Amino acid sequence: MDTQGSGPESAPVLQRCGIVFELATGRVSVRGRPVSLTRRELQVLALLMAANGRTMSAGAIQLRVWADANSGSPSQVAMIVARLRRRLGNTRLIETIGGEGYRIASNEERFRP
Repeated sequence: MDTQGSGPESAPVLQRCGIVFELATGRVSVRGRPVSLTRRELQVLALLMAANGRTMSAGAIQLRVWADANSGSPSQVAMIVARLRRRLGNTRLIETIGGEGYRIASNEERFRP
């Protein structure tokens, strides 16, 4: 993951596997193509990108996105991840790690057009 900024007033930009996420504006693009995401999709994508290739469990994502432990569920996280995969245009960008959770793919070579 890379973060960019030209000064203290610049908000970070997360980049990984062709995904560019401008945190201040919530703008996301994949290989230059803008992608429209819901608030929860943006939150999940931000968490996965900030994890820098580390796996995040559905429970950890749930707690951070829904803030209330009684809200959300692992199945809702799975549903949001499935929508993110479709909207990002490449189902392999977000990997499911069996028994562990989700992560942004670490091998960018697989995703070149």
